[in-house]
Amino acid sequence: MPKSNSPVFIDLFNCCAKHPALDWLQNVMTLVKHKMIRRILNLSQRTALRFFLTYTAFGWGICLAGVFTPAATAFDLLEYIGGIDPAPMLADPMYDYWLRMASSTFAFIGIGYLILAIWPRRFSSVLPFAGAFMLLEGVILLVHGLRLDLQPTPFLGDTAFCLVGGIGILLFMGSVREEE
Repeated sequence: MPKSNSPVFIDLFNCCAKHPALDWLQNVMTLVKHKMIRRILNLSQRTALRFFLTYTAFGWGICLAGVFTPAATAFDLLEYIGGIDPAPMLADPMYDYWLRMASSTFAFIGIGYLILAIWPRRFSSVLPFAGAFMLLEGVILLVHGLRLDLQPTPFLGDTAFCLVGGIGILLFMGSVREEE
């Protein structure tokens, strides 16, 4: 209601606001209010989508360190995380090569998810594949981790990372796709 100290203006506004001919105005105002609420909800869903895309980008992108880390340090980290003896890997240059190849591949996957996090609307058609990729990767890691009877660390962490990221992307991708 507009502010004014004039009682005549207040009475005039109240009279007009209750007039039956102005019902359409109330309907429009209600519609605008609902659209605003929907936009706020859509914005928070879009924020959640960006969170999961960024989370996934970070999880894959952290592997960029493996490209530049000395092999001895990287293999020592593998020993710490997974209990793998690094001595045989340090003796064979092929393991060093595979470390760089896998690290750079995972880093590029992370860059792809970062691009999706920055421009989710532009690449909205890719979102279902990005979420499905994460879910499928999580299932593959879970199945083979259990099949090989691996220690829970690191395979359950990797599995949870993939499943949570994939489910989050698939749950919230509609916030971007509805706008099209």
